[in-house]
Amino acid sequence: MPNRPLAAAVLVLVLFTGAGSATNASDTGDSLRFMLDADATAGERARALCLLSGRVLAHDPQTALAHALNAVRMAEMDGDRLLLHQALAAERVAQLRLGMVPEHLNSTLRSVDIARALGNAALLSTDLQELSQCYRDADRLEQAVEHARQALAITLPMRDALAIARAERFLMETLLRAGRHDELLRSTERALANTAALPSIEQARLRCLVARALLAQDRFSDALPHLVSAQRSIGIDGTPQDRFDLAMDMVAWAAHAGRIADGEAHLRDAERLMGELPAGSTSLPLKRARYSLAAAAKDWKNAHDLMVRIAQESDSAQRAGRHLALAGILMAHDQDAHEQDRDELAERVARSEAQLTDQLANNRALIAALAGLAVLSTALLVLARRHQRSAKRSKLKSAVIERQKEEIHARSLELQRQNMRLADTLMREERHGIALGEMHHRLKNNLQAIDSLLQMQCGALRDPAAERLLREASGRLRAMALVHQSIYRLGDDSALPLREQLDDLARNVLVAHGRHDRVSVSIDAQAIELNAAEMLPISLMVNELLTNSLKHAIAPNAIGSIRMVARAEGAALSLRYCDDSAMAAGSLREGSFGIELLSALAGQLNGSITCTPGLQTTFSLDLAPESLTLRKAS
Repeated sequence: MPNRPLAAAVLVLVLFTGAGSATNASDTGDSLRFMLDADATAGERARALCLLSGRVLAHDPQTALAHALNAVRMAEMDGDRLLLHQALAAERVAQLRLGMVPEHLNSTLRSVDIARALGNAALLSTDLQELSQCYRDADRLEQAVEHARQALAITLPMRDALAIARAERFLMETLLRAGRHDELLRSTERALANTAALPSIEQARLRCLVARALLAQDRFSDALPHLVSAQRSIGIDGTPQDRFDLAMDMVAWAAHAGRIADGEAHLRDAERLMGELPAGSTSLPLKRARYSLAAAAKDWKNAHDLMVRIAQESDSAQRAGRHLALAGILMAHDQDAHEQDRDELAERVARSEAQLTDQLANNRALIAALAGLAVLSTALLVLARRHQRSAKRSKLKSAVIERQKEEIHARSLELQRQNMRLADTLMREERHGIALGEMHHRLKNNLQAIDSLLQMQCGALRDPAAERLLREASGRLRAMALVHQSIYRLGDDSALPLREQLDDLARNVLVAHGRHDRVSVSIDAQAIELNAAEMLPISLMVNELLTNSLKHAIAPNAIGSIRMVARAEGAALSLRYCDDSAMAAGSLREGSFGIELLSALAGQLNGSITCTPGLQTTFSLDLAPESLTLRKAS
């Protein structure tokens, strides 16, 4: 590859520089001087060189790499694998700063092997993230996502909230790079919940990632709240890289919104941070930001020039050579991993063959024992049959056998009569079940016909209030029709599953109101089964609450969620209904038909309903459906 001679020359220069810097380390005048003298052990020298590498990294990365290489050599002499891992970490940081990408990848792979040998979950998680970054740089995004997931899986058992949050953020960054925006957005709520107790900067960084995913999907209006929410925390506690990335995101939003002046202001903020960031890491993002502003301002000449410069910088020969080197090393690493897997498989096959051989020997011994037992059983059977023949010759046994035959015949006749009566009973029950199912089916069809008539009547009405009342009545008819449909489908009106009924009801109500794509319903219910007389009032109550939430609690074009939790405690049933908005002023007023209907239905099941308003409105239904005879609804 074309960059190999250059990398070798840099390594030779760094090693010579490191030899001189190691001998002159005693001039630092601090506590590291003692560790580097002739009396210090190899381990002490390795630790001191790691510290020196970190000190000079910012202003002299070549010297930092020399210190790190000497630290690796000293750690290998000392034999301390944990110290060797620390030295390799210092080495790969310096290599990355110098742009020695293949060497950085080799150091990372070696660190992963050492961390696995140590069994240190924290080190292994960090190394896997670094390896995932290498896969990202080589544009092997599937492997990058896989290693990021492995790093998160290793971090979760550690119970370290900050480490888990950072591992989740790294996975989200990798998903963003891989273009899996929907998967990133699905994991947002869990990640934000995990960082709730952490410093606000962690949530701000997550919100920036969410905003970038939304910007990539051209959902600019959805991205702006996340950017504004993250701006304050990043402005106070964020690193220069955090502030630079936020400025780039704000430029992208401003370009789409046509706010060119605001975009140029954010671009100037990003340019002021160039001196605090590694050289070469800001050039391409700044050119892309300038291009988006030029295109938004319709400055096509400037936009074309910027596009050409971006293409030249993105397609440089040096980057192509680096990608080839990375791809070669990663392919070799994958091949080694496959060979190791094949060796493990061969070892397992050998163990299985040995076990099979032992099992065959045991089976042969068992077969021999069974053969001996069969011979003995045959001899005993012959003797028994001879004895039986001699016994049958006696008249006494003949008479006993005759009487037994007569008794058996009489019992057989009685059993036949009982079987006929049982068959007749089963046929009557089957006819009754078929008739009952047909009745429920026809009742469901009649309710649907009434619902259709009400819908047609709604289309002819000009009074909004009357139309609203008819649509509410139509919704209640659909809720009752669902119960009869479940009875007809299951063929049993005494064991209707509550969770499936609530799920079907919620889906029908959302579709009827045209809100199924913006409102989600979560149902947490145990394996609760009710009869039809109990299920019908509960379905009507839940239908009333769902209709109330869609009309009053959740705005027509808003995205919302509704949660229901049902628990059975002995003969009592507890149902909690909650939507994610405060109770509107006009919803379920005292004396309204809705609240009267809910109270009446709860009374049928010897229960009560209570409402707890707040940021989230919660309705609590406490019922005892099996403890008393149901009353007729008024």
